[in-house]
Amino acid sequence: MDSDEFERVFSVNLYVPNIQNNLYVQKLDESGTPVSAEIGTATFALYKAEDVTIADDGTYTIRDEATRVQTQTTSDMTMPLELTGGAMFSRIPIGEYYLIETSAPTGYVASGQAVHVIVDNTGVYADAGTETDAVSVRRGVGSVVRSMVQFATDDDVDTTLHDIKTELVSGEHSGNGFSWDSWDANVGNDLHLQFRNTHAVLEYGTYEGSGNPYFEVESGWSKLLVRQCLAHQEDGSISSKKQHLDENQDLTNLFSGTVTVCVKNQRINSLTISKTVVDESGEAPEDQEFTFTLTMTDASNDQMNASYNVEGTGLPESRTVQFSDGRAELTLSHGESITIRNLPAGAHVNVTESDIEGQSYTTTYAVGDEAPVSGKETGELEITDSGSVNVSFTNTYVPTDDFSFIKTDKDGKALPGAKFALYRLSCSADHNHSEDEISVKENGEFLEDYGYKACWTLVHAAESDDITGQVQFTDIPTEGEYRLVEIKTPDGYAAPGGQWKIVYSDGRFQPKGNGDASVGNPPAIKEENEGGNVTYSIVNYQPGELPFSGNTGIRMFLLIGGMLMILGAAGGTGWYMYHRKSVVVHRRRRRHRI
Repeated sequence: MDSDEFERVFSVNLYVPNIQNNLYVQKLDESGTPVSAEIGTATFALYKAEDVTIADDGTYTIRDEATRVQTQTTSDMTMPLELTGGAMFSRIPIGEYYLIETSAPTGYVASGQAVHVIVDNTGVYADAGTETDAVSVRRGVGSVVRSMVQFATDDDVDTTLHDIKTELVSGEHSGNGFSWDSWDANVGNDLHLQFRNTHAVLEYGTYEGSGNPYFEVESGWSKLLVRQCLAHQEDGSISSKKQHLDENQDLTNLFSGTVTVCVKNQRINSLTISKTVVDESGEAPEDQEFTFTLTMTDASNDQMNASYNVEGTGLPESRTVQFSDGRAELTLSHGESITIRNLPAGAHVNVTESDIEGQSYTTTYAVGDEAPVSGKETGELEITDSGSVNVSFTNTYVPTDDFSFIKTDKDGKALPGAKFALYRLSCSADHNHSEDEISVKENGEFLEDYGYKACWTLVHAAESDDITGQVQFTDIPTEGEYRLVEIKTPDGYAAPGGQWKIVYSDGRFQPKGNGDASVGNPPAIKEENEGGNVTYSIVNYQPGELPFSGNTGIRMFLLIGGMLMILGAAGGTGWYMYHRKSVVVHRRRRRHRI
C-alpha cells in the first residue's frame, strides 16, 4: 500500500478557561460569630468608586444619581462556597468599587465602612482597612482551573499540582496599579495545601486535614501567591509522579482564588448571659441547671411587661423571655448562653443567680471585659444603643469541710447567745490584711465607713447552740484564709477584744499558727485532742474577770503588769522601813540630849 495515498490530519484541543471575578461577603456579630439568615439578613451593594466620596474620618457619601452595580442579600450559603450569613457578587467587571452594607440584620447596627474593591486582569482585591474597623478579608487559593485538574488529581499519571503552598503578601495601590511584596522564604507563614477533588470552590484543603485553608487579614491590601510543594514527598500516601518545577515558579494564575470580605455588626440593645462551671472538687453534678432572675425597668423606671425574642444555646421552647411586673426567670447549664434581643434603650436590668441548696461552690461574674467579681448579683446594668451587654457567671466547685467550736465561760460552761461571722479574704489590695480588723455590725454587714469591704466576703454567720454552746460552720471551701469575728456577745459578758485568723491545715480548719493567730487581743482558741478527735473552744469573760488563757499579747500584758506590781510593793516596803528607821534614830538622839 502506497503511503502517499493517505492524507494526515492533526488536531489539538486548547482549553482556555475564563476565571470569574467573584467577591464574597459574610456577616458576623461583634464576637466574630456568623449571623445566620435564620436570625436576620443583611443587604450589601456594590457601587462604582466614582459614585462614592470617602471623608478623612472614614465616613462615606453616595452620589444621589448613583446606580448600584449589584445588590446581594445574605443567606446560609452551601454553594459555591459554604458561608453562613454569606452572599456572592458574581462576574464583576474590571473596575474600581466600594462595597457598602445598606441594611443590617434585625437587632444589629449596620457597618459604617465602605470597603474599597478593585478588579483587574489578575483577579479581585479588597482593602481590609485598619485593625479596628471591624472589617477583615479572607483570601483562599480557590480551585485549580479546569484545564489543569488532570495535574492535580492523585493518580499514577501526573500529580504536579496535587500539593501546593501559598503565601500571603501585602501591597500598595496607586494610580499605576498595585505594587506587591515578593515571596519571602524566611517569613514562615506559608500554608501547605492538598487537592481534595471535592468539586467545590475550595477544593484544596490543608495538608494536616484540619484548620482553615485560607488567610485572614485585618488591614490593608493582600494577595495570595502559589507555588508547587515538594515538602511532603516522604509521605507514602503522596504520589511521586510529579514534574519538579523550579522552586520559584509562580502558579498563582492557575487558581481561581477566593476573596471574602467579613463585616462585623454590633448588636442593638441586647443582653447576653452565659454560664461556666469549673469543677475542682470532682463533685459538680453533670448538666446541673442554674436559675437566674432578671428584674428590669424601662427608662422611666417603670416595671417591664413584655416578651422578647432570644437566641443562644440555652433557649426555652418558646424562644422568648416574658417579663411580668419587671421580673423574668431563665435557666442555664455549663457552656450555655442566652441573648435577649431588642431591649429598649435606657432600660436597667439586674441579674441574680439563685443558690442551689446542698451544693458548695463559689460564684463570680464579669460584665463585658471587666475583671471577675465575687458574687451572684450584678447590680444595675444599663441597656444602651452601643451594642450588647454581656454578663458571664462562673461557678467553681472546690473541696469543702466543716469548722466548729464550743462557746464557754471561764469555767468551761456552755454559753448560748453568742453570734459569729466567718469572712474569707477575697482580694489582694495594697493594704496589710494581717493587721486589718474588720469593722462589722451585729448582723454581719460591714460598717459604712469600713474601707476594705471589697477584700472580705461573708461566708456564713452562726449562733452558739442553746444547750451545747456549739458554733457550726458547714461546707467551707478549704482554700484561702478566713477571719472569725464575734459579732454578738452573750448578755453579761465582755467582747473578746479582737478577731481570729482561721486556715485549713492538716486536714481540718484551725487557728493560724506561727504567732499570727489573731488581730487585736482576743482569748486564745483552746484546743483539745482526745484520741485524734480535735475540738476547739472559745471563752467569754465577764467584766472584771482576767482572761488568763489569752493569747501572747495578753500574757505579756499580765506579766509586765505583775512585775510592775511586785516592784511597786517592794519599793513601798523599802521606803516604809527606811522612813521608820529614821524616825526611831531621831527619837533616840532627842532622849540622849535630855
